[in-house]
Amino acid sequence: MRIISDKALNLNQPHAMTIGKFDGMHLGHMALIKKTIEYAKLLGIPSMVFTFQPNPAAVLSGNPFEPLISEEQKAEILSGLGIDILLNYPFDRAFARISPAAFMGLIFEDLRCRALTVGESFCFGKDRKGEAEMLKSAGKIYGAAVEIVKNIRLDGEPVSSSRIREAAANNDLTLAERLLGRPLKGIQMSIRRLDPSERDGIKKIHSIAFNARMDFSKTDDDPFQTPADWIWGYFEDRRMVSGINAIPYKMRFDGHTVSMCGIGGVASLPEARRGGKIFAILQKILEDEYEKGTEFSNLTPFSHSFYRRMGYELCNCRQSITTNVRNFEKLPVRGSFTQHFPGDPLDELNTVFTEYIKNLNHAIPRDSSGDMRRWEKFTRNDPYNTGVCTYIWHDESGAAKGYIQIRQGEKQGRNLDLTINELAFTDPEALYGTLAFVSLLRGSDITWQAPAYIQFSDIIPENWEFSTSIIPRDMTRVVRMERALKLMRRPDGRGVYRIEVNDPQLPGNNGVFQIEYADGESEVTRVDAPADLTAGIPALSQLITGFRCLDSALLTRRDLILHGAAETLRKVFTARPSHLTEEF
Repeated sequence: MRIISDKALNLNQPHAMTIGKFDGMHLGHMALIKKTIEYAKLLGIPSMVFTFQPNPAAVLSGNPFEPLISEEQKAEILSGLGIDILLNYPFDRAFARISPAAFMGLIFEDLRCRALTVGESFCFGKDRKGEAEMLKSAGKIYGAAVEIVKNIRLDGEPVSSSRIREAAANNDLTLAERLLGRPLKGIQMSIRRLDPSERDGIKKIHSIAFNARMDFSKTDDDPFQTPADWIWGYFEDRRMVSGINAIPYKMRFDGHTVSMCGIGGVASLPEARRGGKIFAILQKILEDEYEKGTEFSNLTPFSHSFYRRMGYELCNCRQSITTNVRNFEKLPVRGSFTQHFPGDPLDELNTVFTEYIKNLNHAIPRDSSGDMRRWEKFTRNDPYNTGVCTYIWHDESGAAKGYIQIRQGEKQGRNLDLTINELAFTDPEALYGTLAFVSLLRGSDITWQAPAYIQFSDIIPENWEFSTSIIPRDMTRVVRMERALKLMRRPDGRGVYRIEVNDPQLPGNNGVFQIEYADGESEVTRVDAPADLTAGIPALSQLITGFRCLDSALLTRRDLILHGAAETLRKVFTARPSHLTEEF
């Protein structure tokens, strides 16, 4: 079989041809190939499979696309079937804009097609405006036979690569093999949730990926381990090579408690990297969360640019503050402090934390998240052997209003560096009262990764006495756009605005949304009308969560275009306090 991978075709004879992506070589693809070979034999001309390289889905979305089988496996199967020529036609954004007429000219004139076989759902040309019936009409003009093959159906549903992926994701390997028409051996992609028996498999991937040695000869009795059905694995020939944790959380958003998927534990074996596997798993997770109605997803990235390609954007910063403990001595010590030990009641801690996060976007309630053991994990450290101490601050009436958890560092001489693991407060008095406790500690420097909205120069008036730096940290993406827009804070009064959304990963978010607000309520509808603002998911995620105001985003973002209603949009998209209170 001859393989052609460029536009310099130099074809000097007519061909029998079929066109498609052929990314799975399943029963539907086989039907097209069989017909093509029959036409080639009948007319005494070579047979050709016309496909694209790279896959159009990867070019148009900007993300890697993982086919069900490799290019080598595809070529091997086609050669074994008796195809004479495999044309991997170069596909780019310029070719994606080709008109249907120009595409038909390429097929019937340049490639000298005299017999063409396509599926009934085949589309071509810019915006997929060309349909199979148009090819049939063109064939009469060019003197070519064109046969439109009805979709092959199995159990009443069409056979497709996406259906095979879904079957594999649901661990229905029998159905996947029936759709392929051959044993599953050689299939390149299978993405699904794990079952408990596969827990060691993902831990072994983490061990190698993160250079973390683990002893698998011992029983794992960690009570805080992630449940298996919260983990998605990528399998090659039934062997897991990559995995991602997708943890169901609740999150505070503009006064509401909403659904959020926390992404963590992202890992691949070294030999499985750079092949788009993490993108493929994340795409599956996002589609699953969209169908469930989840409003947001958060993650702590190893690379911000990597996750931007999947619609995530920086939406949470922290400020790292370092100062000497003596600088807190001027804060008056009021109220009283009690130390909290493992096993003590959690009521006071949870009361303070719940009030603290009430109006704090991105914060995760510990009493209603998917993992109900967050408080136990927070308070499990024995202060006597770990150096992690938790103290609750009570005001002069005896009410718990704040708490602080401090971790001791390495002792150098008489100095002991300290770190604030977490600090929560219900009001300004509680913030100052809790920080005043620091002056009672024996230590030198203390470091705190504080929420970015706290102005520390108001607490330590002599600004030369502390250093601060901004840490660009966690990323967010809106998953269910319509839900997020409806729950977002509304300005006073009445108003209406329209947003055009561009989301390559979740097409259900695409389109123009009209938002009408009045009397504290919002109505969100899809409309066919000009938009006041055009935005990609990364920019909208920043605006909707209040990480940035409109004017700040318009200054630097290229995926944000203002068309009108500027004053209304300025009142809608304002900066709000934000702090992601968990790590992934």
